Amino acid sequence: MYFRVYAKMPGQKRFKAMDMVRGVQVGNLFYATFFDAVETEKIRQDLPILHDINPGWIFEIRKAG
Repeated sequence: MYFRVYAKMPGQKRFKAMDMVRGVQVGNLFYATFFDAVETEKIRQDLPILHDINPGWIFEIRKAG
């Protein structure tokens, strides 16, 4: 099973998938970063750091596909 990180910045109405390599939101899922289950657990542990670095942003991990 694979997962993606989605984010919503302050004032944005909808979540967008993230390209975690470039650190940007993408409109096309083709460019979003996929994570396997092991990598996803590491990302879950890093979510508090993402929140601290990006005040007001909301991050979610969702199943891909």
